[in-house]
Amino acid sequence: MNQGDVLFLKSIRPTGSVGAEPPSRSDGKLIVAGAGESNRGGNGGIINTVWLNADGSLDNTFSPPVIAGGANEGIFAPPAIDSAGRILLGGNFTTVNGENYPCLVRLMANGAVDSSFVQSGYTFLNNSMVRGIVVQTDGKIVIGGGRFRVTGSATTNYVLLRLNPDGLLDNTFTRVPANTAGFAGVNRIRLLRQTADGKFLGVGTTMARFNADGSLDNSFTRLPYWDNYLQFVAECFWFELLSDGKLVVPISEPLQAGATQLDGAFRLNADGTLDSSFNSPVFQSEAFPPDAQVLPDGKLLVWGRFDTVSSASRRGVTRLNPDGALDSTYHFDAFSDLQSVIVAAPGPDRSFYAFVARGADLLIDVAYSLTQHHSQWPTRCSVSADARDSNTILHSAGLVCPE
Repeated sequence: MNQGDVLFLKSIRPTGSVGAEPPSRSDGKLIVAGAGESNRGGNGGIINTVWLNADGSLDNTFSPPVIAGGANEGIFAPPAIDSAGRILLGGNFTTVNGENYPCLVRLMANGAVDSSFVQSGYTFLNNSMVRGIVVQTDGKIVIGGGRFRVTGSATTNYVLLRLNPDGLLDNTFTRVPANTAGFAGVNRIRLLRQTADGKFLGVGTTMARFNADGSLDNSFTRLPYWDNYLQFVAECFWFELLSDGKLVVPISEPLQAGATQLDGAFRLNADGTLDSSFNSPVFQSEAFPPDAQVLPDGKLLVWGRFDTVSSASRRGVTRLNPDGALDSTYHFDAFSDLQSVIVAAPGPDRSFYAFVARGADLLIDVAYSLTQHHSQWPTRCSVSADARDSNTILHSAGLVCPE
């Protein structure tokens, strides 16, 4: 597996665009994992947690774990794969295969639960979620989300913990309460990434940076996010870390970052301040793209439930120039009946995967398909699998589109 080949199909991205990912399978297969037992779907296609062969068929050598329980009963963290090929899944659930594994579990490469990974020294409070997992080069595991409680501590809203490879809490890692880091409201990190220098970035009601030892990096500006319409804190759920240290943050609704009102994706400088040179186009009303992929040339591929961008007809997927302006040369025309792109993810060799909604009406007549496209030339490739559940994880290790 190449760096960044682990993809998340709830809002899918590489788990570490900059940090090194340990090697894993290189046979071109996909791992797809998602909602709990009560949300199973697929109609003969993608069902819960499975391996797919490179042609989209099921790999029956993988035993799907049954994930259940919790208020949301699903996987919310991009998966992480360690150097032994074991798969770490995080989210909001209470059991795996009927055994108690709240919010975090490690699977063997064949799908069996790794019983040597035992949670110890911390607990997950009601409605807690693991939203990000980073496996360090020494095998230790950093989890982001919230709210986390450490055994023997009165603090109940930690958002970042580090675990030893066996699941035991690493007490050498500094713990910062959510409110201290600027995470208000639900007190939760929504996505976690590691930087090239070993620091950690978390996004939610703000963007915060933590040093490699877990302490808060106060050289990074933490802008609070606010919803002026609801008069309540706003949240962001995703971001992309660029090669120059800047951060692109997609939004799902207008929000205020610090004192600046924003109506589209925004970019932060490496120190956390707002980059005023980035200007996102105006998307169809209340249909802002919730996610983005940074392409090798610095352009942004964005997708969502829209059909108009800056008065130009663009349905489901479009491309932005590095400054945020619409790239007028890009037209996604793979499907004539496309209603929206639910989620998408970058793959190797400039391809990208997408769960697309196709049909006559998005509400009453639509079917979902897992498809693969070329990010430079948006033509449809042959790999496709029917799906009725977009709360899914996708891992790719070599499946490509033809040139």
